[in-house]
Amino acid sequence: MIKLQEKLDELKVSLEKEQQSLFSLNSIQKFLTYFKKLNFYKDEVEKLLINYFRLMEENNYHIDREKSTQLGIDYVMKIGYYYSGQLGFKMKMNFSFAIFWGLIIDSLFLVTGFLQKVYYLPIATILMILYWTYLKLFYERNNKVFAVRY
Repeated sequence: MIKLQEKLDELKVSLEKEQQSLFSLNSIQKFLTYFKKLNFYKDEVEKLLINYFRLMEENNYHIDREKSTQLGIDYVMKIGYYYSGQLGFKMKMNFSFAIFWGLIIDSLFLVTGFLQKVYYLPIATILMILYWTYLKLFYERNNKVFAVRY
């Protein structure tokens, strides 16, 4: 794992911010930081991380958004699943994501007439903002969030 951390440090210096994001280097950094605290599935996580670094090298450390999404689902999300179960990691959420989905759900509530019963309060939007705040305060501060392109 030390070699992977050294390689990650090199990549953070040499790659542009956009490529760092496409390769989800912040998520990978958090996974490497907490690797020693994993109790189960260490071998599987290590294999996934080694394969991920190998694929980055095979792609000459340059990928597009489509490839980034594919690698994120195949590696970052799988690794994140192990960390979620054992160490309490959560998937990162953007504020715009919280607002967008809150408004969509509130619109559905409005159409169905549910919002009339609660005095037209945007309940879903409020709950999504509260959840986003909860993630920010308790998980991002402790570096226990991950996401594709983060």
